[in-house]
Amino acid sequence: MTIPEKNQKENFFFVKPSITNSLLTSAICLMTGFLMTGLNITAQQQIPNSDFEQWVRDTIYEDLDLWETPNKYSKNTKKTTDRISGNYAVRMETVEFDGDTILGYITIGDIISFEGGIPFTVSADSIKGYFKYSVVPGDTALMGVAYKNNLDSINTIIKITGTQNTWKKFAFRVDTIANPDSLLIAFASSNGLGQQFPGSYLFLDSIYLSSSSGKTIPVLPNFNFENWTSYYVDDLAQWATFNSLMPSLPTARDTGDAYSGSSALVIEQRPYNPDDVPGIVTLGYFTENGIKGGIPFTDKPAALYGYCKFLPHQPGDSAIIIVYFKKNDSTVAGGRFLITSPISSYTRFSIPLFYSGTPDSMNIILISYNNNALLFVDSLNFYYPATNIHAINTEKFTLFPNPASSIIHIGFPSGCTYPVSIRLTDLHGRLIKTQTCVDQSQKEITMDVRDLSGEFIIQIQSAGRSISKKLTLFY
Repeated sequence: MTIPEKNQKENFFFVKPSITNSLLTSAICLMTGFLMTGLNITAQQQIPNSDFEQWVRDTIYEDLDLWETPNKYSKNTKKTTDRISGNYAVRMETVEFDGDTILGYITIGDIISFEGGIPFTVSADSIKGYFKYSVVPGDTALMGVAYKNNLDSINTIIKITGTQNTWKKFAFRVDTIANPDSLLIAFASSNGLGQQFPGSYLFLDSIYLSSSSGKTIPVLPNFNFENWTSYYVDDLAQWATFNSLMPSLPTARDTGDAYSGSSALVIEQRPYNPDDVPGIVTLGYFTENGIKGGIPFTDKPAALYGYCKFLPHQPGDSAIIIVYFKKNDSTVAGGRFLITSPISSYTRFSIPLFYSGTPDSMNIILISYNNNALLFVDSLNFYYPATNIHAINTEKFTLFPNPASSIIHIGFPSGCTYPVSIRLTDLHGRLIKTQTCVDQSQKEITMDVRDLSGEFIIQIQSAGRSISKKLTLFY
């Protein structure tokens, strides 16, 4: 999956690429401006689970007690109520998973390398139980039993082909050694040493070892497959994370270290061989080609704000908060807040938003880029202008001198009550320069145009409104 790069150019409005005093001051001024003019945030579209108070516990997989299975990754070895006795049997199936073919199996130790196993001092010369199966032509299901001691080892591999649709008792001879100290045993829906085909499956129930000499043979661990353990992960409601894909290494976690309420979100990329588990949370969804989607959204909030702190693991660590709005999969507004320095306590951030059209969807992406660097986020919200309050009176902005040769002055008699975007374009609409005003007390913006010559357009955008004036420049 492609992870958004922190320096990747996108059709977004860019906030300064670091947390500095001036950026924090601008953010606070922006907040103050909104609060002084009045807001209406309850009647407008907002962010689902924006305070990160809602978490859900999902059962990720169930695993067979005392046996090894692939369930942590592919979940293709399952308990089933289609059994001979008791409550459950085990069903193993070969499946396609993440571009690979993964066989279903249960093992105690490795019958090929003779690693692992359980203490076992009696030689049993047959394995018995009940099975049914359907093995794809060209494939082979396997049973294997191995014994070892300090001096010797031996294994027996039994191949199963064809189809047996109903439960059937089996009994197979196995080779033994004198004075074993360990037993290793395995069952698989396909041949792990050869070609494997998705769709092959093997059911087992009530397996045991026996001896033709009448020896008493110990019972195999969990021989009737009755005992299973459920593994859970706590995941963030209404957001997408990697927690369910790697439940042993959750990268999005609930923390009581919150700005408000009882919970906040902490994101952490986790080291894992060969690839790290990304520390990403989004309202969209993950694909091999990056993050897609979002939620339906047609309103035009003036800014995204919230509270965050960042605890890097080492110098150079960074994190980012991204928001964008799309119409028919084309970006119509967006911005980002890039963090490259530590923030030891919750600090307010804000991303002003300017629109080139009415959106139909919105997405937020939160990323901690580096292993063990912690990004805390809480209390995300959108700012909306109150319905009876307008932003700057765009009809009254001033532009002088015009024509100009070096510096132009754009004036706002009432100040920048809301975020104001100043865009300089050529006559074909290509963006040449852009500046932003977020300080309510600021009544004039200057722009250096001494390197330009010709006819241009100055466009002022604020709170969904815009107005343009023609500008003539010369050297």
